[in-house]
Amino acid sequence: IKFGLPIDSGCSPLPVMYLDSTVMLSGDTYNYKWRLGDGEFIEEDSIQFYNYTEKIIQLPLEAIYVSDRGCESVLMLDSMVEMRPQPMAAFDYSPKEITTLSPLVHFMDNSRGANYWGWVFGDGTTEKERNPYKMYDEAGEYQVSFWTRNIFGCVDTASATVIVNPGNRLFVPNSFSPNQDGLNDEFTIYGLETALEVKLRVF
Repeated sequence: IKFGLPIDSGCSPLPVMYLDSTVMLSGDTYNYKWRLGDGEFIEEDSIQFYNYTEKIIQLPLEAIYVSDRGCESVLMLDSMVEMRPQPMAAFDYSPKEITTLSPLVHFMDNSRGANYWGWVFGDGTTEKERNPYKMYDEAGEYQVSFWTRNIFGCVDTASATVIVNPGNRLFVPNSFSPNQDGLNDEFTIYGLETALEVKLRVF
């Protein structure tokens, strides 16, 4: 039995492909399967490994070849796959109802197994604090991206859309001067962007 692994270490999820170079001298055909360190059998030529334990895992592999005549050959290799742990990025923010009148947002890290953090707030600004506060200047939808990294160099990301709604800060002028000088010629009420109904009385 002879096989190799082009990639035998890395961050979870770790895709591992087995390169089989076994030669059957008898000319028989054969089937093979792999037994992982946890006792699971697989018959594919590749598998995806996951590790969320926050520590490095080394998985021994056992290759089992069975010819069409029933002959069996086994090869055991210790610690063939070294899998580094994967952090799990997650975050929340408060408040959920955000307006331009109250534009301060608190972002909170809910990750597991992370040692470093980074934020991209969707308006061109970034931050590397773990639980930052962010002030949005304008109404709109902002795609917030959050990344985490652990001491093994493994990275995970999460994202969410933060919506900042326009606030109704009402301003009603008490006078105007329609003399066509280009200054204060029109009577305009401000802060009605989201109003559904407006009543105005002039005395």
